Amino acid sequence: MNILKSSIYDLFNGQKAFRIPVYQRAYSWDRVNLSQFLDDIKEASQGKNEYFFGNVLIENNSDIIDGQQRITTILIFIRALLDILPQNMSEENNFRKDFILEDFLIYRNVPKLTVIEYDRDYFKSLIINGDDDKSNPSTPSQVRIKEAKEYFKTELKKLELETIKSMYYTVCKAQIITIPFENKKDSVLMFELQNNRGKSLTNMEKLKSFISYQIYIHAQNKQQVELKLSEVIGMFEDIYRELKNINANEDSVLRYFNISKFGFTYREDDPKLNYKKHLKEQCFESHEVIKWIDDYVKNLKNAFLDFKEFEKTEYIKQFRALERWEVYPFVIKAYSMLRQNSQELVQVFKALEIIAFRDRAADTRADLASRLNSALDFSNSAELVDKLRKICNGDMTIQYWGDERISANLTNINDIKLLNYIFVKYENFLRQKHSTKRGYVFENNVKDPQIEHISPQTEPNEKLASGYSEYDQIFFEKYINSIGNKVLIAGSHNASIGNKPFLDKLSSYNEADLMQLKEVCSFATDNKIWDKKAIEKRQISLVNFIQETWRY
Repeated sequence: MNILKSSIYDLFNGQKAFRIPVYQRAYSWDRVNLSQFLDDIKEASQGKNEYFFGNVLIENNSDIIDGQQRITTILIFIRALLDILPQNMSEENNFRKDFILEDFLIYRNVPKLTVIEYDRDYFKSLIINGDDDKSNPSTPSQVRIKEAKEYFKTELKKLELETIKSMYYTVCKAQIITIPFENKKDSVLMFELQNNRGKSLTNMEKLKSFISYQIYIHAQNKQQVELKLSEVIGMFEDIYRELKNINANEDSVLRYFNISKFGFTYREDDPKLNYKKHLKEQCFESHEVIKWIDDYVKNLKNAFLDFKEFEKTEYIKQFRALERWEVYPFVIKAYSMLRQNSQELVQVFKALEIIAFRDRAADTRADLASRLNSALDFSNSAELVDKLRKICNGDMTIQYWGDERISANLTNINDIKLLNYIFVKYENFLRQKHSTKRGYVFENNVKDPQIEHISPQTEPNEKLASGYSEYDQIFFEKYINSIGNKVLIAGSHNASIGNKPFLDKLSSYNEADLMQLKEVCSFATDNKIWDKKAIEKRQISLVNFIQETWRY
């Protein structure tokens, strides 16, 4: 192994051209990385010390195994520099736009760098050819490439020409150490080892490199290697394109998918508990490994497509409001079996919303994931509902998600998000009962929605005390924060009533659009006093609504 030291200029000079292999990660640098890169160049250009660029691992003098993020960034920087230089600039020595273009971007129509396949055309258009208008970014990495170029252009425009020239020459003279490899299998293995030594890669990128390595090892010949790599990378390309249409990051969906396949004991960073374990246990021959990879990646791609479809449903808003990630593996599993049966899918989503709500409302420290593990083995919605019902009502678990636990927790509830969720559902329930409101779906379009304490949190003075219960110890312990004493209200409405007497509040409630505000009067003692009895009546009514709404 020959370790070579050279400059960045020497690395690119002449007919040299590099490519980023399929198992490598896409471009991932963000504003923090770019700012540090620019600061380093500025600092080095102002001093006499050489700028050390770092190590780059290269296979067969062309494939960049490690260092591709820095190499890509340098080319983006060069393109930004060329874009902001005057068109008619005529400089001596090597600071000429045509020279810079040939040295770093394209030489005799051959790009100096070819990035991973699914970003290749975009990078060539935007960076190599400098065409800003030809295409829009379609993957997260393409967005980062565009943002990097725009950031560099913005920052370079702030500088004097002499400063820009100095920074350019600093990049040219920056020292780099190249470590060559000749065997592709060793190159991919080295990338795997780099992943395990603290490189900041996403789990999806680690998966992609692992799968590529397995293909190199187990494919029968070079033709099968190329065929399988092309198929796999094509599927990853589809996944990355879909990420723009999904409001979840790649690693989250990957995690949900793997749990849906392997259970809640799955651990992404533990080779004894992740996909590597399952591959090792299920495959003993090379053709079995290739078949496993084919099936796994196809199903993974479908999981991303299915998750995109799920985000079009009303249930995604509910699940996100309840903040229980444990339901998403069930969503992935349900789509894989019931993709063509929309009615069955809806039943699954309803069942999952119930367990998510009950876990949030019970406010228990019980580990939901471990207790849901057995329920992952379902084949239809009825089977899942039955398993979730047993989890909620079983002798060992009723203490966590049963009616008594939920009812007790609603006596003193301060979870604002959950209260909002409940009261939006309750508003819809009331509107469906009311003849003039029936069919209208309320989605909490209240301006600045807040949770109002009907009996104020601080005891009113004597002048304003009319209509409220005595603020004794029992009232503070059992009534002040109970759900029976809380209601959804607009922020401006809440501010206008403050600690006013109950009758004044009641008058404003009756003029409001929300049905639950109008309904408060029906619980008040003698229609004018908001005491413990009134709060208890409303508490019972709301608890009954909750238990009936979120019951299997």
